[in-house]
Amino acid sequence: PARDVKQRRMNNGVIRWLKPEEEERLRAALLSHIETKAHLAQYQEPLVRHRLCELDVALGTGMRKGEQYGLKWTDVDFDQRVITLRDTKNGESRLVYMIDDVVAAFERLRELNLGRRAGRNDPAPVGAVFAIGDNKKWWAQALKDAKIENFRWHDLRHTFCSRLAQKGVGLKVIQEAAGHKTISMSARYAHMDQTSLRSALAVLNRSV
Repeated sequence: PARDVKQRRMNNGVIRWLKPEEEERLRAALLSHIETKAHLAQYQEPLVRHRLCELDVALGTGMRKGEQYGLKWTDVDFDQRVITLRDTKNGESRLVYMIDDVVAAFERLRELNLGRRAGRNDPAPVGAVFAIGDNKKWWAQALKDAKIENFRWHDLRHTFCSRLAQKGVGLKVIQEAAGHKTISMSARYAHMDQTSLRSALAVLNRSV
């Protein structure tokens, strides 16, 4: 019986996030596809530009993969600069606030206007933001070309939270921004908050 099989322990203590130099290589690899792989249909310039927008949205919102690729244009409010996620992992709707980079990415996506094709068994969702529902193929190739190892798309969400923590953003804000159910989930990034830590330790200086 399955209950007699010892479960493998998962190490949730190590957070993999995209380092600045890795992001630079990743973007360079994607742009290089426009020239080096232009003879292949899946690497035509509009598709590569689309992939860069996918990356920008992931890094700028911290949305889960399913949340991002399930977006419809009716969920994106440019006037209020907010995204409404109606079906999240927690079973509750939540709002995602858009920074300038994300707004720019969505505007480029509207200009590209690629549209999503229907799958073998599923019709194309009406008004889908992204031209694809899954990015496994292009993502794996981009990571390979950029020589980035042990990195998943979900780690872009970790990158979003990690970068906020590194800038000294409080855990409560990170919890709300990422849609964490509890603040203990956000606390995993507390050790990356070097800015606040250094400021706190400064009170021990004799000159204070």
